[in-house]
Amino acid sequence: MCELATAALLAVDVTALAGLGVGAALLIVFTTAISSVLRQGTSASCRCFGASAQPLGRRHLVRNAILLSIAAAGVAGASPTTALGAAGWNPAALLVSGFVAVVLAALVISYDDLVAVVLPR
Repeated sequence: MCELATAALLAVDVTALAGLGVGAALLIVFTTAISSVLRQGTSASCRCFGASAQPLGRRHLVRNAILLSIAAAGVAGASPTTALGAAGWNPAALLVSGFVAVVLAALVISYDDLVAVVLPR
């Protein structure tokens, strides 16, 4: 439910900055939970982006750190005028950022598979 609220906040200009903040807070909570599971030595499967048989591991902490850095860069790059939507729409920038977002989303969703290819057991 919180993830849907975050996505809704990100979709609107005037609430996008708040959406980045809420998204970062959720990532911190998820990272803390993953870290706790790893410290306890218990086994839990990753339910990120759907059901998976892959157990939680350090790679999930790395993924969350990457996502947190992206959220932080978004917050740092937001100016008061863009946060309030006063900058207007730039179709070229919207197209490029949309393409980059789709590529990054595909990489994040397939992160476990990519790690398995690069670092086979």
